[in-house]
Amino acid sequence: MRIFLAGATGVIGSRLLPLLGAAGHEVTGTTRSASRAGAIEGLGGSPVVVDVSERAGIHDLRVRDLGQAVGDTGRLLHTAQS
Repeated sequence: MRIFLAGATGVIGSRLLPLLGAAGHEVTGTTRSASRAGAIEGLGGSPVVVDVSERAGIHDLRVRDLGQAVGDTGRLLHTAQS
């Protein structure tokens, strides 16, 4: 199943992502900084960089980009915290 994981580099998300991958799921995860995108790849996921806590971050992420990232995802898990 395709899973979209908000907060994939956080305390919860970084532990959940490899478990989901090991269970055979395809995971796309968000991170607030481009420098942490490699961590998502290292845990077996596909990164999307967006800082939802900053208004500019939301405006920089085009609706089309988010739609492509979420796509036909079967589940959306929100583990992002401020």
